[in-house]
Amino acid sequence: STTKAATDSEIILVPCITIPGMIDVMQYHGITVVPVDIVPSLVEEGQDGNDDDDNDNNDDDGLPGVIGVDVDAVRAAVTERTVAIMVVHPFGMVCASTDDMERLRRIADDNGLDLIEDCAECYAGAGPPSVVGGAGGGGAAGAGRTASSCDVGDGGGYYGSPYADLSLFSFGTIKTATALGGGIAVVRKQRAPTQTSTTTLAYEMRRVQSTLYGQQSNAEYLVKVGKCTLLHLLSLCPLLCGMIYNIVTVL
Repeated sequence: STTKAATDSEIILVPCITIPGMIDVMQYHGITVVPVDIVPSLVEEGQDGNDDDDNDNNDDDGLPGVIGVDVDAVRAAVTERTVAIMVVHPFGMVCASTDDMERLRRIADDNGLDLIEDCAECYAGAGPPSVVGGAGGGGAAGAGRTASSCDVGDGGGYYGSPYADLSLFSFGTIKTATALGGGIAVVRKQRAPTQTSTTTLAYEMRRVQSTLYGQQSNAEYLVKVGKCTLLHLLSLCPLLCGMIYNIVTVL
């Protein structure tokens, strides 16, 4: 909302997997969401050990369980009403490689668009600098993507792509790395001259935050910690969970 986009604007969502709340925010501001379908994340050249050109379209060329970004489909989806491209990394998997993000950056620059990253559950804190995450394992990059394919900090955690104008991290209760609420917005230098400057964007974001959200007191946070601790303890007892479920169902 800080960019004051027109009510008939469009934001391209790729891959098209996100929480309902994100869609609600866009629709509240009269922005149309343009979804781009998911594609398998391709194995890097030479990794599959098969150089047969006849097998280029084989399903085995994709990494199982990993979601990729269809850059060509994003380019085709851009219209005169498009104001931004939002790259989503669902379930803690970094879906766009460095090459993907660089190509999306070029598309954004050529059309005067913002490039936004919804990193959601990708924050992994300090980890091994060589590999961020592993196949199926709770790491930031997922599917064994190495540090060379991600923007990795000194501690090995994923901090967003350097090609993105804005990278958003959240620390809600359901997140693997949780603070029981809150988040981080990483605002980078804007590359397109038609875009809002970094200083203006950061200022507007702080203004919106201070206007709409008050600072949480220690007492409020303590109550939240107590509730979440109780829920965690309950979740460790399947029998108790079943009893509560049956009671709720009857009511």
